[in-house]
Amino acid sequence: MTDSELGRGLLTLRGFQWILGTGGDPYALLLRAESADPRELGRQARERGALHRSAADAWVTGTYAAAEAALRDPRLDTSPPKAVGNEDDAQEWAAPTLSDLLPLGRAGLGLPRAEYARLRELAEPALGAEAVRAREADLRRDHEAALRGISGDFDLVGDVVRPAVVTSTAGLFGLRGEAVARFAELCAGTAPALDARVCPPQLATGRLLLESVEGMSELFEKLIAERSPAPGEDLIGRLVWEPGSTPQDVAVLCLLVAIAGTEVAVSLAVNAFAALLDRPQEWARLVEEPGLAAGAVAETLRAAPPVRCENLWATEEVRLGDETIASGDQVVVFFDSAGGDPAAYDEPERFVPARATDREPLACSGDLATGLIAPLARLQATTALTAVAAALPALRSTGPLLRHPRSPVLRRAFRMPVAA
Repeated sequence: MTDSELGRGLLTLRGFQWILGTGGDPYALLLRAESADPRELGRQARERGALHRSAADAWVTGTYAAAEAALRDPRLDTSPPKAVGNEDDAQEWAAPTLSDLLPLGRAGLGLPRAEYARLRELAEPALGAEAVRAREADLRRDHEAALRGISGDFDLVGDVVRPAVVTSTAGLFGLRGEAVARFAELCAGTAPALDARVCPPQLATGRLLLESVEGMSELFEKLIAERSPAPGEDLIGRLVWEPGSTPQDVAVLCLLVAIAGTEVAVSLAVNAFAALLDRPQEWARLVEEPGLAAGAVAETLRAAPPVRCENLWATEEVRLGDETIASGDQVVVFFDSAGGDPAAYDEPERFVPARATDREPLACSGDLATGLIAPLARLQATTALTAVAAALPALRSTGPLLRHPRSPVLRRAFRMPVAA
């Protein structure tokens, strides 16, 4: 596709989304990636009921119960149904879909739910909660290294969190030296991937995204070939020799960890820091009780999830609550509304790191791309909190947290000014 064709398609879809948001529809406003408070959009979605039809031609969950039911229903798949009909009848002026313009299947995004379930079971010995905990010391070492020499005023995102997460993720793949720099470059290029599944990026960003996914794929193809002769201790060396795995399986898993896992971990950590530093008493408590870090991360998944929505499609007619979802219809699981649901959480507007609840956060769970990488992302964020709290106990915010435009899903942060 030429730049002219790609740019025109992206601009057309962006224009549609902008128009849809003029009516105040919560999901349409999310797609516009404006600066509206996510909690406010969540409240507006709940006001429209457990499930409502969005102006953006999708069903949107408004409550925790509806979101949980949608995520657990196997009839709602993570990949859209294939179009059927005579292509000759298609109207030439019809706008392409975003997946037509930016095919991200090679990045492991948008696979069928059954495929994620299979990959999750396959990767459990290497990427499950117990497996990633065994790598905690290595993660902590990389986070502590990022903090060396840090003092005074600095950017928590660019100077500490992102470098630490990228470096530690590269280490999981056994990358060293110049290969880490190349990996970091590719991570920067693929960073908009999760957002680009629902929000058209600018032309240069979209082109770089496609090129970086290709580059990341080539990197892992080479590494997999190198690790195949004998098992190893790094993530690729373990996955290659996992019973039942194929080189294609290992490539998809590596791409998910590198592309989705890195960005989810960074966003989760940054959102947790923002919540704690906005509440100095909670930050001080974490400094005194480092064991609260895991609870703070879990609370962040509820109150400020790094992934704000998940798109599903009905493979057959589905009854959800009081609504009938037709086969082929899209269902958006809106985590902003679920996490703030007073029917599910006491005082949901409060950020409580030690919150006592038997409800697991819905974001980054289940047989989803983000559910597969969730244990590692949660540990990365927890490690970031504990390492920074130990090294910089007097940390405080000195300015507003700045986020990328056109980042409706992750609300990716690019600068968080702080002082130690």
